Amino acid sequence: MKFVSKKFDVDMILWTGDNIQHNIWEQKQETQLDNTIDLTEDILSYFPDTYVYPMFGNHEAYPCDQFDTQGNASSWITSRLAEMWKVWLDEEAVSTFKNKSYYATVNHEHNVKIIALDTQACDTQDYYLVRDPTDPMHELEWLRNELYDSEKKGQGVFIMGHIPSGDFTCYSEWSSRYRALMDRFSNTVRGQFFGHTHNDEFQVARSYADNSPIAVTWIAPSMTT
Repeated sequence: MKFVSKKFDVDMILWTGDNIQHNIWEQKQETQLDNTIDLTEDILSYFPDTYVYPMFGNHEAYPCDQFDTQGNASSWITSRLAEMWKVWLDEEAVSTFKNKSYYATVNHEHNVKIIALDTQACDTQDYYLVRDPTDPMHELEWLRNELYDSEKKGQGVFIMGHIPSGDFTCYSEWSSRYRALMDRFSNTVRGQFFGHTHNDEFQVARSYADNSPIAVTWIAPSMTT
């Protein structure tokens, strides 16, 4: 971060989560967000004037992957993160994130809406999804409404999150509906940015109508081994 802050002029940071080391059998809830707290402080130190849009990953949950998409058992995650990240997000985004675990906010300088998705909604290892793998938390319904809103305004959209929809660890029930939204709003969504796979790669999504390419998802690699 120190090198990047000195050598590059960064417009914005899209932070896609999984901040904790992956020794899942040695973890405990009370220290689960410690690494995220440290990284938040580091980013504020090195990029004090940069727009930052954060989202948590599947490893921030405790136990790993188990995020309650049906009730409030995981509200400790979003409550603590909302308090930490309110320095970067507007009041409405903080409230939405705290209560629903996802958010949207507008970067007015670049006229782009940032939509941060909680991809625990499709995590194949999240056992809460056994009861509803299609649209838990009504996130896709909310996403559709946000995209309609931006389309009417002629506003570009960046979508970000942790688990990319085309990955094998994302439930097809959720992923196929997400892809349909990307197909419908391909002129509005200008970029998709995810992590999770630990690989520096991209995915090409294709239209349901004629199999033509409609979007590219950029997937950032892990920063450590």
